[in-house]
Amino acid sequence: MSLEVRTGLTRELASFCAGIRGDALPPEVVDRAKYLLLDWAGVALRGSTVPSSRAMRRVVQRLGSPGPSTVVGTDLSLDPTFAALANGTSSHAIELDDVTSESSLHPAVAVFPAVLAVAEATGAPPEKLFEAVVVGYEVMMKLGNAQNAAAAYAQGFHPTGTCGVFGAAAGVGKLLGLDAEGLTMAMGIAGSMASGSMEYLSNGAWTKRMHPGWAAHGGIVAAVAAHEGYTGPDTIIEGPFGYLHAYTTDPRPHKVLENLGRPLEIMRTAIKVHACCRYMHAQLDGVLHLVREHDIRPEQVERVRVSVVTGGFNVVAAPAEQKQNVQNVVDAQFSMQCGAALAVVFRSTGLNEFSEEGIHDPRVREMMRRVECFTDPWVDERYPLQWRAIVSIALKDGREYSVRVDRPKGEPENPVTWEELIAKFRGLAEPVVGAERAAAIVERVRDLDRAGDVRALAALLRA
Repeated sequence: MSLEVRTGLTRELASFCAGIRGDALPPEVVDRAKYLLLDWAGVALRGSTVPSSRAMRRVVQRLGSPGPSTVVGTDLSLDPTFAALANGTSSHAIELDDVTSESSLHPAVAVFPAVLAVAEATGAPPEKLFEAVVVGYEVMMKLGNAQNAAAAYAQGFHPTGTCGVFGAAAGVGKLLGLDAEGLTMAMGIAGSMASGSMEYLSNGAWTKRMHPGWAAHGGIVAAVAAHEGYTGPDTIIEGPFGYLHAYTTDPRPHKVLENLGRPLEIMRTAIKVHACCRYMHAQLDGVLHLVREHDIRPEQVERVRVSVVTGGFNVVAAPAEQKQNVQNVVDAQFSMQCGAALAVVFRSTGLNEFSEEGIHDPRVREMMRRVECFTDPWVDERYPLQWRAIVSIALKDGREYSVRVDRPKGEPENPVTWEELIAKFRGLAEPVVGAERAAAIVERVRDLDRAGDVRALAALLRA
């Protein structure tokens, strides 16, 4: 592929990030960072309890060294790189982590594990933490916007993993005090660590869950290497062998610098309310609306039809035979047919439903075969900026109901409120740390900019 793109993209992005200062962030940006931190903490705590996270903890205990950084949901403290690997993996395990539309990735699970691990190790003040988080989101999402997620998926790359290492490196670099040159080097080094294969879709493997953990791990290594004088290419984004050449077939290089800071990318991040791939959320909003509004019972349903954007069709809807016969929870998290069936049968699509018990319920198995997925020009016309859906449910008595969904719940334009977010957090965290500790975490996060202590917050995230 021949890629003609202006030079200097990497340096200009690094220069912009070097100018971001935590003590000058607008109040709404600080509030958003705290909001996303609380969401990440709840997802990481609950994610720490699942089998894939327990396996990764055995890995980091075997390979890592004792250190100052908390492994969330445990009594372990390790060196920052391996704490970040564990925490990034656990916080991506239950498919409830934050998400973006245009870049189609999950910034929290790469940025927060890296930045928090280093902030705890260094005793960084809250304003430096927020500064690093904002920079991490900015780099990760700008690169994701430029990568063009649909083209990345077609190449077999998972944007959260491949873009995540750049965001983690930039965020940690800010914590370490790197200037524009240092951030350029950190990103240049990170480019040799970008990874994340979509092949997990073939058999429901756990590898997707470690993609942000590996990105957080690599981002710390890249930032520290840059801090110690190690060099990387200063054209890692735009160069002839750089990221936009290697990881996508249809890049959008102008997106790297487009509207920098207007708004900051962290303000464009969404919250998940369904425990599955974001490509299924608008549809599940629609199915749940119809079954609740019209009191539809599973035995009444003849057929469910749901649209899927073309860019995500092969992720959640095809091949239909495989998606209608899921074998494990990972399969289910990426099966539109299974998600719609769960919504019809249980009228809910949380962790209890996306479970071995839920997906193997005979009513769900039968309903999956009644779900049809299709593409539609109306759905595609605003993708990736807007993820729409068309949903219809036909009943055996001839009645049919349909709905169009403009934006899934959780988008900034259709937001989860602070109160709703706290309820989500408590539901995830209380089974792990108890109601009293969960309430203390909420209070600590909300006050972090005024009377905060990153190490005190980390201590609350232990088991």
